[in-house]
Amino acid sequence: MWQLSHQKELIISKDELEKRAVKMGFTLIEGDMDTENQKILLPSQEGFLDFHKHVDNNLLFYTYDYPNKEVYYIHEEYHEWFEDSEMQSLLSEKISAYNKKLDKINFDQPCELTMFYVKEGFVFYNNTIRDEIFDLCDGDTMGDSFAEEVKTEVPKEKMMEIEMNRQNELEQKTQEIKDKIFNDPEFKNATNIRLRKTYALRYFDNNSAENEVVRKKYFHPFNFIEEIWKEFKSMGLHK
Repeated sequence: MWQLSHQKELIISKDELEKRAVKMGFTLIEGDMDTENQKILLPSQEGFLDFHKHVDNNLLFYTYDYPNKEVYYIHEEYHEWFEDSEMQSLLSEKISAYNKKLDKINFDQPCELTMFYVKEGFVFYNNTIRDEIFDLCDGDTMGDSFAEEVKTEVPKEKMMEIEMNRQNELEQKTQEIKDKIFNDPEFKNATNIRLRKTYALRYFDNNSAENEVVRKKYFHPFNFIEEIWKEFKSMGLHK
């Protein structure tokens, strides 16, 4: 590993450095070294190629990477993200505008070029990414970001109203599921934890929509079954 010594003198400017290089007759190439991994990055494509022509190495490796445009598009599920129509309208508007911007990008062209070669134990390389691709995030990240933006744009009172309506609807659906289970003879026979675990697994496997509802309020459907069993028993319905 290289040992770097620090000299106590003024750092000359880039312009002055370039002038001295020309005067002394050598080519100046900007680079960044990673001595631990034995890599030297030459950030400029032109600088990399200019440097390569000065070294005794006729072999240059390269690879092009092509983007998968589907990764960047925001999926249709985000058009049904919010139950509130006003919030969903705002989100869908943002999504449509973003996807239209993506339509203008040529995804048939490579998004990244990497060039490299090995000399004296070091990897000299250059990596260039198209700016318009580099600035993009995947569709799910953008969808989540836009959804959070919408929440900040909606008045606090409106958000409280939406949350209250959501909770009321959840309570109503949970009550309907409980009433349905109370009328199920198999639930009455689940008199111990093992039987109730088996019942919960079988019931919610056959009722996936109800499983989703219960999980919004309870960590696991079995917790729901245990809670309503206590109520079921206190009402004497287990006899």
